[in-house]
Amino acid sequence: MRQPAKPGRIAGLRFRIVFMLLLAVLLSCCAYTSERPRHIVFPAHPEGMGKNPYIGYAMDSERDAEDRDTDLIYVETSFREISPAERCFDFEALETRCRLKQWQALGKHIVLRFVMDNPSEAAHCDIPDWLRGRLRGGREYSTEYGRGFAPDYTEEALIEAHREAILALGEYFSGYEDPAHRNPDFVAYVELGSLGHWGEWHVLADAGLPEMPLASVRRRYIEPYEAAFPKARLLLRRPFTERPDRAGVYNDVSGNPEGTEEWLSWIAEGGAYDQTGEEDGLRAAGALWESAPVGGELTSAIPLRSMLLRHFNRTRALLMKSHASFLGPMIPLLSEAKEQGALSRGEAARFCRNADRLESSLGYRYRVRALEYFPRTGRLVLTIRNDGIAPIYFSYIPCLYIGAQRLPLSVSLREIPGGEEQALSLSLRELLPDTEAEKTVYFGIENADDPRERLSLPMKDGEDGRYPILTFRERSF
Repeated sequence: MRQPAKPGRIAGLRFRIVFMLLLAVLLSCCAYTSERPRHIVFPAHPEGMGKNPYIGYAMDSERDAEDRDTDLIYVETSFREISPAERCFDFEALETRCRLKQWQALGKHIVLRFVMDNPSEAAHCDIPDWLRGRLRGGREYSTEYGRGFAPDYTEEALIEAHREAILALGEYFSGYEDPAHRNPDFVAYVELGSLGHWGEWHVLADAGLPEMPLASVRRRYIEPYEAAFPKARLLLRRPFTERPDRAGVYNDVSGNPEGTEEWLSWIAEGGAYDQTGEEDGLRAAGALWESAPVGGELTSAIPLRSMLLRHFNRTRALLMKSHASFLGPMIPLLSEAKEQGALSRGEAARFCRNADRLESSLGYRYRVRALEYFPRTGRLVLTIRNDGIAPIYFSYIPCLYIGAQRLPLSVSLREIPGGEEQALSLSLRELLPDTEAEKTVYFGIENADDPRERLSLPMKDGEDGRYPILTFRERSF
């Protein structure tokens, strides 16, 4: 007759079973934690990078496309050009002069500025006659800037007429939002002109001209832009206290050390607005460029050949310090540099190389910097880097492509400003179907509104904006 097991033997058996189970768990954990991932580093490959939207030079719209291949085109118009009569707007002259349909068909984006006082050599007025006749103030001038007419910006008739003009301008450009041309956001940036000489928010008050208005009035000139151009990014000449939160700034003396450093101090410190005497007219904006764009153009006070040859490193350093995304319409064209003085063949070649280098410094430069792949578990750690000096301010989404699958990644490119990177972990086990076939993982950054449009990245072997980053010979997870 079998004797019942003794309690001590039962306890020992239970202990051995528990021990073996714990040992199995421990060994599996060790196997998991000791798994050696594949490390892949992707060096930057700028040679293979093409043109990208919203960054680089903004060429004047009246130039030929052959002068420079740019995504951005600078378009400037005046109140007089678009308004022949009260509450009557005609954009045919603007459309013809600036060849807007041509630029749209080529998939370009524009930088727009509206002005009411553009100094030139000849006596003139940039405000339409029907409106000027109703203004009580304002003054014709002939100064070191040139000749023109400076209005009194506090006049109610001007403020109301300006509001109607900006709303009409926005409605006109909304007609260019044609997705078939791959640029539904035809107007990418709007530099708030309107006030002051060249729309730069300053006047020569010492010459007896009407002064710039206070913040409460300036705000009334800003508000129509927000309503008229909801998709575009707005920029002001300085970081005024009335600057909308999403609005950036532009520097029309880029390349000028003194002017740029003063402009940067306005952004960093805020302070008084010298045109009106307002002690708090400027609001410190800190790292404004991380959330709002920076633009401008090269200064006309320094010859192009000087900025691009003798002082090129200084010019480039100032732009990088400003975190600029675009420059225009004053850009380094060889034809204009030659008009300022003769260049040797070697100087001309170096000028062109430096012009390309300067443009490649502007804006964003996203890429995959590194990848870690854990074959046993199918885990993928992807590091996305921005080698540029600013983020992209428009809606683009990083994606992985595996076979017919498209996987948007949960990372915001705006949170990867210039010189920074972000790592994210993915599970390929969850993404891949149950198949043993060879698979290649591609990376790309696509337009949120049109997935067919992808950015060109400084990476190798890309095709249609998709870049191979990993190939599976077999599935082991």
